[in-house]
Amino acid sequence: MQSMSDFLNATANAAKQQIPHLGTYTCFTSAETANKRVGHGVSYFGDTMDILGLTSYANFVGSDMYTGTCVLDICACAAELDNKPAWLIEADARMKMPARKLFAQSYVALGAGFKGLCYYEWRGDYPYEGTPLPDNCGFLHYDGTKGLEFDEKMKLMPIINKYSTELALAKRTHNGVAILHSDYGCSTGEALANLDAGGINVWQKESIMIYTQLMRKKLQVDFMRAEHLAENQFGVKVLFVPMLDFLSEEERALVEAFVQNGGEVYYTDRRVSFGTINTFGYINSKKPKKNETCDEFEGAWEIDDIVEMHDLTPMVQTNNRHLFAKVIEGEDYYFVTVCNNSMHYKKFINQKLDIALPFKAARLITPEGEFELAVENGSVVIPEIDY
Repeated sequence: MQSMSDFLNATANAAKQQIPHLGTYTCFTSAETANKRVGHGVSYFGDTMDILGLTSYANFVGSDMYTGTCVLDICACAAELDNKPAWLIEADARMKMPARKLFAQSYVALGAGFKGLCYYEWRGDYPYEGTPLPDNCGFLHYDGTKGLEFDEKMKLMPIINKYSTELALAKRTHNGVAILHSDYGCSTGEALANLDAGGINVWQKESIMIYTQLMRKKLQVDFMRAEHLAENQFGVKVLFVPMLDFLSEEERALVEAFVQNGGEVYYTDRRVSFGTINTFGYINSKKPKKNETCDEFEGAWEIDDIVEMHDLTPMVQTNNRHLFAKVIEGEDYYFVTVCNNSMHYKKFINQKLDIALPFKAARLITPEGEFELAVENGSVVIPEIDY
């Protein structure tokens, strides 16, 4: 289940024994949202290295925004629960990548709580015979000439460097909602799916669907394992379980203990009324399905109703479906990163953000400069949000 992770941890521990003062890390290339994640032998949870390092070549436009952001959130949550920093050890910097993707990737990672960004790479590999990807990654071509939109991309670097200390010290914020992360559940989904014939790991699909719906409600979404529920470091009030019957007996007992301690659990059931396929509906564990032939059938809850019933309020609200904000918190400041996932590459003018945080002043930080924003009743208006 974690054979590759175990190998990497073992080699890192061996290196640490020889040079204790140096930090250890790797750059996981397997996405936690992959259909065949268990087969890759990797899990971000249980990593024993000093830094939880990740590789990301995800897109952050259109529907790819959700899966790309989901991977970063899982990694950042795993790191925080293990009291270590998360780094993008290999952040996408391909030669043909437009500046807008570089910006979006950086904003999402920083908003998720990543403490380091290492762009891969500065200069493209020389195209000698046998080079795997000649002149493919980098801000500069192998001959030193500028890559695509080089000057535009370089506008981002001074901003990150200027605020690097504040960004590194700031922590993830939490909305009280999480999705259960389970290797056992994911393994069950993978075992039941005929992946070689195009099958879908139901656990993975449901996890991403739940995450996507919560993201569309503008919430900060966490991931936790069952063993983290008792301590509840993230202050989770509502826990979503992709497939309750996929969990191990130990996990189910820990989930039930969370409910007994006042938590709310919603899970996916593949069938709803009269045997129809469930779409975007969730069962409350305190009110399991009844015999629909003999008893009154309650039905499945929609995400919107769950959010409303449990008063899950976004920290940053916008009525624009293409805009997504993430928040990290320092000792006396917040960073709010805003991304635009419009597939039409629209610019949005005079966008109002309602911010449910205690603040009196706001500054807009962009690659084009920094600007003071007027604050009125907890809201600010951003003059222009590019794609």
